Amino acid sequence: MSPNKTLYIRDVDVAIWERAEKAADRARQPISQLVTGLLRNHLEQLETADDEITVDMRDKDGREWTEAFRGQWLIKPNDDNRFGSDAGACYGIAQTAKGKIAVYQYHVNDGWPPGLHVYDDLDEAQEELGLDDESIAAAASAMGQRRVIRRDI
Repeated sequence: MSPNKTLYIRDVDVAIWERAEKAADRARQPISQLVTGLLRNHLEQLETADDEITVDMRDKDGREWTEAFRGQWLIKPNDDNRFGSDAGACYGIAQTAKGKIAVYQYHVNDGWPPGLHVYDDLDEAQEELGLDDESIAAAASAMGQRRVIRRDI
């Protein structure tokens, strides 16, 4: 037999619970199942939010070192993540434990030294680096945000 749990809801949160009950009804599942699924997803994000991320760095003279920070990758660095006019330019996007956005840039053929840039938010990172809308939307989605890509068509 499953244990019963009692939750006390603040008056200001009643509307959220009413929406959740309607969503559970539409999904034909008990609200406990809906809430447990949401908690599971949220806890997974919280538990990985403090992973140590390391990136390999190198200066123009070839000296190498590693930089580390706490956070989680939103888009892991990968040679398939390309941006800009240089076909070899690759990147990864992380959210730091302090809520900043860290973008790791490198060149697939070592065409230039890697860089680690820190921004206050995704919009600032996109403006400074020229990352495409789809990459920013994917990073936002990994943060639990929804971005709308506006098209002039």
